[in-house]
Amino acid sequence: MKIISIAIPTFNRAEHLRENLENILPQIYDKQEEIELLINDNASTDNTSEIVMNIKDGYNFPILYTKHPNNIGICENFNDVVDKTQGKYVFLMGDDDLLSPNFFDIILNILSQNEDFGIIHFNRLSGDSFCSNNRLHDNIYDGMQNIYDAPNFIKRIVSSPNFMSSMIFLKECWEQGATKIKDNYYGYDFFARICWGALDKKCLYYYMPLVIMRNPPIRTWSKMWSLYCLVGMSNIFFDLDQKISGIYDIWQNRMRHSKYYDFWEILSGVIIDRKFYRTKRKEINKHLKSVFEKCLLWIFLYLKPVELIKVLYLLCLKIFRLISRK
Repeated sequence: MKIISIAIPTFNRAEHLRENLENILPQIYDKQEEIELLINDNASTDNTSEIVMNIKDGYNFPILYTKHPNNIGICENFNDVVDKTQGKYVFLMGDDDLLSPNFFDIILNILSQNEDFGIIHFNRLSGDSFCSNNRLHDNIYDGMQNIYDAPNFIKRIVSSPNFMSSMIFLKECWEQGATKIKDNYYGYDFFARICWGALDKKCLYYYMPLVIMRNPPIRTWSKMWSLYCLVGMSNIFFDLDQKISGIYDIWQNRMRHSKYYDFWEILSGVIIDRKFYRTKRKEINKHLKSVFEKCLLWIFLYLKPVELIKVLYLLCLKIFRLISRK
């Protein structure tokens, strides 16, 4: 059995994927006994296939490359690539993120400890689409490397738990969590499945940043972001609260206080497709805490001048971030 399976779902990001692979393969080309690499192409229309084949031949590293004839959706593509892995641990990695040059040496050293960790989570740098202007995501230092039981670990990473490229998980957890998935976990089935499956495991948090997260201005799933975060992630923590008391309130507090500027941006994102989000209004309202938030949602969904409000809001948000450097 391999120790780690790198599973990369991709769609129409050929150049970012090329840069990603050219960063990964020099680290693992001599570790074929320990590491496998899988790429699931969700029916890309760019030159992804050509880039993968050229890199595969250039590094002489076996890559299990699958291209779906039709786009099967984000969640199904994630599930498919992870289900095909053969490693003890799985690294479900974004196609546009970049790893530190010593990533696999550090991770393999951690995995050599006599402990099966359900989840390993590491800090990251967050930048723009060019991997510039990077900032440290988690500024709360409480030790370089800490081991927690799963409930306390999930509370520790709740500041931003949904970035998949900052997690490595035990394949066993993926399999055990499958029965807990619900349709209303919109976009974050993978995260819910890992958390539910890891509840009886020890988990590890590594403080040093090991990956750079790109933040391009437009993503293929951007119009669904409000649904994914406000409803999907909130439903996950609402359900997990039965096992991890208080986690739902911690998540709600995180959105409105530690990352409050993101919360208002996500809420205003319903403007992108108001017809669709009107059908989801009740689901969103369930997780809004005040009359003001619910009134604001109604304004975003039904008032015509709202496009101007959105533009003004985003302008104010950019000015705030420039001033505060957040």
